Amino acid sequence: MLLGVSAMLGQWWLGVGEVLAMSVGTALTTSCLAALTVLMRERMQRIAGRSTPGWQSLLTHGLALCGGLLIMALGLALIALAGTAAPPPMMHGPL
Repeated sequence: MLLGVSAMLGQWWLGVGEVLAMSVGTALTTSCLAALTVLMRERMQRIAGRSTPGWQSLLTHGLALCGGLLIMALGLALIALAGTAAPPPMMHGPL
């Protein structure tokens, strides 16, 4: 979309730069989230490793269940609110 608009405005290289900047930002964000996930998992395993093996299993399965329930609740909320949003301003038809 950015490339199309920038091409219409005669600024194609500016559009390429914008797309590259957004790609780098997305890559950095994804990499940071992945690294944070791995570090927190190692930390939680270290914390859980100090307790008995039964508690470690219960803790990891409980956290996984809570994460799954959170994702499911967010998905259900998005589905429930899908029809209540106002239409975009450009979708009203011709003036």
